[in-house]
Amino acid sequence: MDSNFRGQRNSSKNRNKHQGHGKTNSNQNDSHRTLSAKELLLPQKRPPHHSNLPLDVVKHINEPLETCHLCGQVIQNIAEAITDAEGKYCHFDCVIEQLKHTESLTEKQSVSYVGSGCFAVVERQENGSYTIVKRIVYEKPEVFSAMKKYVEAVKVI
Repeated sequence: MDSNFRGQRNSSKNRNKHQGHGKTNSNQNDSHRTLSAKELLLPQKRPPHHSNLPLDVVKHINEPLETCHLCGQVIQNIAEAITDAEGKYCHFDCVIEQLKHTESLTEKQSVSYVGSGCFAVVERQENGSYTIVKRIVYEKPEVFSAMKKYVEAVKVI
């Protein structure tokens, strides 16, 4: 009979079949061991990597501190400003309040910014949608581009 036959129990080949393949001893090298599921799924602790590149100096931008033409207060964030017809800076909220007073609004109407320097009187419909009743061009595109150039020129880095 063949020595690899399954029915034979005391074969010398089968007896030492798992020798050296069981649990590893602590004195064996762990470089070839398989990782457990816990070790694979949890993030491994690695030492932080420190770059050798020189650090850039962080630039500080000083925005121009213009005063609002409508309320007289300083505009802290120039991105929240809009220019009027005369090219003077105004708070965005001051412009909305001014338009609310100058336009005759009904209870269902309000003033809203629609983009590109334009505001609109909008009316809320019963289904919840809004309809533009009147479009108001407040800031002209050429004035806006001039304002952008001015702000970029005045910023100190």
